[in-house]
Amino acid sequence: MSNPMQWPARKVAYLLACTGLVLAALVRLALLEENLPVALNVDERTGLRVLGRFHDGSYNPDFFHYPTFYYYLTFFFSKITGGFEYIIANGRRLNIAYSIGLAVFAGLLAARLNRSPLVWVSAALFCAFSPIIITNSQYIITEPLYSLLIMASLLNFAVYATNGSLKHWLAAWVICGIAVSTKYTVGILVIAYCLHGLLLTPPPTQNRGRLLAGIGRLVPRWFVLGLLATAGAAAIGVFFFWPQETLIRLISIEGGGLANVDAADIAFLDAMRARVGALALVAFACTLAVFFSQGVSRRFQDNRLYTGPAIALLVFSATSPFILLNPIQFLYDFGAEAKATLMASPHSMWTYYFDVYFNWESLVVLGLCGIGIASGVWRNPAARPALFFLALYIFTIGSAHRGFVRYLMPALPIVAVFAGVGLAFLYKQLSKWSIPALTVMMVMIFGAWGIENAMRLGPIINAADEKDEMHASYTALKRMGVDRVVLIGYGPDFELQREGVIVQRMPAIHNSVPKHSGDFLLVDSRRKKLLENALSSYDFSLVWHDSRNYGQFLYRRN
Repeated sequence: MSNPMQWPARKVAYLLACTGLVLAALVRLALLEENLPVALNVDERTGLRVLGRFHDGSYNPDFFHYPTFYYYLTFFFSKITGGFEYIIANGRRLNIAYSIGLAVFAGLLAARLNRSPLVWVSAALFCAFSPIIITNSQYIITEPLYSLLIMASLLNFAVYATNGSLKHWLAAWVICGIAVSTKYTVGILVIAYCLHGLLLTPPPTQNRGRLLAGIGRLVPRWFVLGLLATAGAAAIGVFFFWPQETLIRLISIEGGGLANVDAADIAFLDAMRARVGALALVAFACTLAVFFSQGVSRRFQDNRLYTGPAIALLVFSATSPFILLNPIQFLYDFGAEAKATLMASPHSMWTYYFDVYFNWESLVVLGLCGIGIASGVWRNPAARPALFFLALYIFTIGSAHRGFVRYLMPALPIVAVFAGVGLAFLYKQLSKWSIPALTVMMVMIFGAWGIENAMRLGPIINAADEKDEMHASYTALKRMGVDRVVLIGYGPDFELQREGVIVQRMPAIHNSVPKHSGDFLLVDSRRKKLLENALSSYDFSLVWHDSRNYGQFLYRRN
């Protein structure tokens, strides 16, 4: 029977959590209207082009830099809640809901680690008011959804790690597959689960009978040896017979072979070849370990190591089906993303993310997270999957050569969870203090956190009404009554088309202006430099411009 004295404290905790989540939603809603009816940035505009293709009647995104599940979900949600006309606002509302759900799952995972209301309430609030999460949940991007799916998967895997519930194991892998279908980076979660199984999960026995229980039985040793040896042989074969010319043709910008491939492309291919060689060495090392060690062999014989990723792959294929139907386009787009990630900068992103966190996020939360991890939270089986993922994810994005603020979003809810654990640990250590002194300490901690967040969120909210150069060019074209425009470069094409303006996109060719039926030409600042001489030769005059960021320059034929 529950202790009646616990009920008032629990009710207060629920009230605080619900109040905090409502306030967090209101903060996000204050940002919803930013730049409407024009997309907020290049990421949102990229999503709109995919969604626009769906609206035109094709569910083939013809774009595989990202998987497709997020776009399907956003499109069908908008279709039943107002139609495509409101796709930007509806997509943003959906992302706001995801980010609030992210805080809920942070609280639920924290409750698995420690039932104290102080832990799960603080974890939920730390996540709900994260400036990076708030800022990047206001427009159409994949991060809010796949971060939410990661937390849902980790919560199920935490239950499985605690009590061995294979139903939760199955749910964790299914959700993981959906998450990978939202962002390829979530493959890190697959690796984290496999490492958890190899290093921490007890080897199974053979006496399992039911379907779910049968997932945990041993596979034959010869199967493991054959699989690892085959993988190693395939990798070493690819390394020694590297298909350089084929890959060059694949990544060529115009499909013209070597003429369009630069030194960065060659360096990217060399880096990929080195990674394939390293993979071969790892596969052969594992083969030898399985062959000579019975203990290692039993761990590799765990059926869950193969069934889990297979389930995730099956779900991924079902929720992003056109990847399988367009393999060449997928390889091209995926390779372009991999190349940008590995070669976009000569330096890895460690320093960048440290700067981002210190400039955007709460140092109080980071300090409490450090205390939580140092307190020995890894001894709790429910915490280990999240720790594995957090370590692998931070290592991956830090080692990459391209970085964006939004890439930190999947890590921040986990930081909030361990910060809640750290706060409870600190409270316990200081519990010998008098009640007034302990209360003052807690008020100071939350006060410092609140001041930090207010300092960071204030300028973000105040700037929400500012309009960018895309909104300005969109407004200028509508004011002039333009019904047809040629667009060269980056501009509000989707939004103009939605308003009935015929937009013809053209590539930027040095000193060449395309012949077209309209009299207006919209060029961004990057392409303008290529066309300066041609614009004067073809008798175009500048009628309007906005030089911010990408810049927008509107020309009319004289």
